Amino acid sequence: MKIEKLEIKNFRRCNDVKITCHDLVGLIGRNNLGKSTVLHALRYFFNDKDFELSPEDFTKDKYGEGCVSVTFSGLEPWVVEKYEKFVNGGTLKIVRNFTLQKNGNGGIELVNNGIYYHDILEPRIKGIGPNENKSTIVRIVEELCDKIGLDKPRDINDKINKDGLLGEVAKFAGELKKKGFGEKEGIIEERVICEGFVGSEGSGSVIPDYVRVDFIPAVKEASVEISQSGLITRLFSEALGKMPISPELEAASSDLAGRVTESFKADYEGQLRKLTEYFNYIFSGFYKGAGIDTGFKPAEYKLIKPELGYQFKDNICDTGVGKKGHGFQRAVIYTAMMVYSEAIKARRIEREENEEDTEKEDDGKISKDGGGFLHIILFEEPELYQHPHSARRFADILRSISDYDEEAGVRVQVFLTTHSPYFIDIERWEDIVILKEE
Repeated sequence: MKIEKLEIKNFRRCNDVKITCHDLVGLIGRNNLGKSTVLHALRYFFNDKDFELSPEDFTKDKYGEGCVSVTFSGLEPWVVEKYEKFVNGGTLKIVRNFTLQKNGNGGIELVNNGIYYHDILEPRIKGIGPNENKSTIVRIVEELCDKIGLDKPRDINDKINKDGLLGEVAKFAGELKKKGFGEKEGIIEERVICEGFVGSEGSGSVIPDYVRVDFIPAVKEASVEISQSGLITRLFSEALGKMPISPELEAASSDLAGRVTESFKADYEGQLRKLTEYFNYIFSGFYKGAGIDTGFKPAEYKLIKPELGYQFKDNICDTGVGKKGHGFQRAVIYTAMMVYSEAIKARRIEREENEEDTEKEDDGKISKDGGGFLHIILFEEPELYQHPHSARRFADILRSISDYDEEAGVRVQVFLTTHSPYFIDIERWEDIVILKEE
């Protein structure tokens, strides 16, 4: 799976921008034309937890709807099956929209923020939503039929299941639309909400289980990436297979929990028995023969894994990375990102070779058709603070990793903003996107 097209409307400097995307997308142009806006639009679309949309992100003096649309190609079989109705020519277009409107206090507010839609309009009867009860649905349909002088669909009352009823209503709305009825009669068209596109990790949703997005801004300290939630920790955890606890240690912790339980019984069981008997003696005055039983539940001892630690060093002194220059810090982040991308591929190859995980191929999670996993890297001015030699080297690395690794089933797409000629290859002119003033 890969991003084939990106469309942005009414988002910061991008009033109406359309981009055809290759494995590497180099955004160039003068300052303040919206290069970074493209990266932030992708962060918004892919639900980056560190990006929060606000009214200031809307194009100035433009009230109404804005959106970020992404068209995916090279679709996984499970994606095609799940969204079969919406796949067109081997591509799937998903729209994430937002609306800016004036509120009653004279201010402005964002509404309908962050809902994912398919790029298709379906007719429906006004007033009937997925949360309406059956009697309300039937009543609205009957009132509409009386208004336009048509007989009520005979299958409406026969549908006991609500989903089946809604399906009949949707079909009826489509027939009315074909006959020329519109908003005046209460037949409106709305986008279809995309179900299951975003969810919690492990839920089988597109985000975050099959797409990972990493953003490197122009200004970012390497010390942030060395934290326990940072990129470098994720890198080593991914490479080490999340560092599982050995069966021997698990057995030892279980034995320790048993000893703790027996120790508490030996020390406190007598006191617990006396307290229980006294409680039941008082309680029996209210309900004769009733009471409680007490005892110690088996203790649980959860092993806490040691945290990964880092100390950067060179041949002169082992200064903390936060005290190094910006060029050194950016190189740390770049290296971590590159190695992290390779670690993702290595881990997925290992999973595929594992007999237990091979069975998962049937559900499409590790399929090689079109790229089973999409890693998107967003770089803001990667040339910053770099010596020309280092900038050229990093540009070569970015070009080499931005492709589809068939063995791992992983595709890497890189989006970058730049003012440097080192990151623009005239022989790959299709990678270049020039932003201009309208």
